[in-house]
Amino acid sequence: MARNTTRNATDSHTAVAYLRVSTDRQELGPEAQRAAIEAWATREGVTVAAWHVEAGVSGAAPIADRPDAP
Repeated sequence: MARNTTRNATDSHTAVAYLRVSTDRQELGPEAQRAAIEAWATREGVTVAAWHVEAGVSGAAPIADRPDAP
């Protein structure tokens, strides 16, 4: 995942979006999540600096056990 090092971490007009889908049956898949985040960002005047997507990962999984863990 690319890191944005040029912006202040306290900039309330910049966000990193995190989308997670644990199963194929999950009602709000990544497309619906992305659309909801884009609508929120537009409404609030927020720029999404990066998108992070985890597919097939349970929210209960420890961060260290996730494929994109640092």
